[in-house]
Amino acid sequence: MDDRVRTALATYSSRMRASNQKFLHERISEIETRSLPSERARLDRFARVWHHTAHWPQPGERVCNPHVPTALVEQAHREEAITSLAAAKTLQHRFLNGVIEPSLADADWRRVFVEEFEQVVNGQIGADGQGRRSTLRVNEELKSFLKLADGVADPDFRASGICAWQVVPSGTGRAQDLDALRNDLAASFIHDFVSANDELLEEFCDDLDIIGGFQVGEAARDEDFLWYSYYLFCWRIGKDDDDGKEEDSEEGWCWRVAFLCTSDAAWNLDSPPLVFDSILEFLDWYGSWEERLDLSETLVDIYGEEEEEDD
Repeated sequence: MDDRVRTALATYSSRMRASNQKFLHERISEIETRSLPSERARLDRFARVWHHTAHWPQPGERVCNPHVPTALVEQAHREEAITSLAAAKTLQHRFLNGVIEPSLADADWRRVFVEEFEQVVNGQIGADGQGRRSTLRVNEELKSFLKLADGVADPDFRASGICAWQVVPSGTGRAQDLDALRNDLAASFIHDFVSANDELLEEFCDDLDIIGGFQVGEAARDEDFLWYSYYLFCWRIGKDDDDGKEEDSEEGWCWRVAFLCTSDAAWNLDSPPLVFDSILEFLDWYGSWEERLDLSETLVDIYGEEEEEDD
């Protein structure tokens, strides 16, 4: 399983990096063709792509909270050092390849993660009256994934609003020892746990019979366009039935990745939520956004209605 996950993540990472670099370079080329009055105006237009604001930051303009991750602070400094659109061509984004670097590189830390994950999910399921004949366990796929990444995050230069899928809670790597790690994970897992009675899951995931799981991502493009990601132990109503699996057996029940959006216009999807039977299947979809890209709509999402007027 380690080799399969490593290969899938490498393929995903390479595809994400190539697609994001291509998208950025195309937007830079478009900006260069415009008759903008100054280098600052060109950078301000690129800011709409890079971080969806109308102003490119200048040195010392932003004050970073001391609790902000080091990688984010370093990226802010790289951005402030850019003084021309040409220089922006080589600017590196911390999620350009779509991978959230692993904070559980040590085997003992991963062991604690697995223990707390299983303890919380089984405890919460029991408290919600969703008891099962067998105890839920972390599968081998996730164990392999944790060696390589905390999750995946699309830098979303397209302004689609898509959220990350981060199964290891943010800040986990700041724990000083195993006891602190255990306490931090337990608190995060309890906070992020979702049951079959979760309002969003009840509304949007009626094709899933959910035992429990975790919300592992959330992002918004606007108040009517919200993305959520999950890792759920569930049964796919209809699909698993059609495959001849019996719901009262263990076959068909497994950990699945799920994404839902509160807008039915998301990426021209016909029937969210999106449910993936494995992390590997999910990575293939998440990294292939370029295949689903509607550029004309994306430019409006980035620049607003002015793009339609310019065209």
